[in-house]
Amino acid sequence: MRWYRCHEGCREAGGDRNDQGRYDRYVIVGQAGADTTRVVQMPGSYTTTGTATLYGNTGYYSGNTVYNPGPTYVSGGHNQDLAVRMFKEGEPGSDTALSARERLGPKWALIVRDGINTCAD
Repeated sequence: MRWYRCHEGCREAGGDRNDQGRYDRYVIVGQAGADTTRVVQMPGSYTTTGTATLYGNTGYYSGNTVYNPGPTYVSGGHNQDLAVRMFKEGEPGSDTALSARERLGPKWALIVRDGINTCAD
């Protein structure tokens, strides 16, 4: 039984192996995803300007305070994993599996030769 991450499985299923190691069909048997994206705002600062006036024993102050927000940082990402079960033609279970060549289309040989980055390519 052969299991691959999606991009490795599609490449092998499409024929990126020698004739003895080629897989013809596949089934996606599991998936997992996570969104770990978050935005954090760093502390800001305050700027105060004003005028103080003194008249004898009495003082007056007039001022203005402005808040300057800190920078924001984005971290994390969107992650997706697939579990792919690979089949050779004629293996038990291959009759219900998807054809990798049909999925990749008529130019499957060029796609496999040039490399597959994701199953969406």
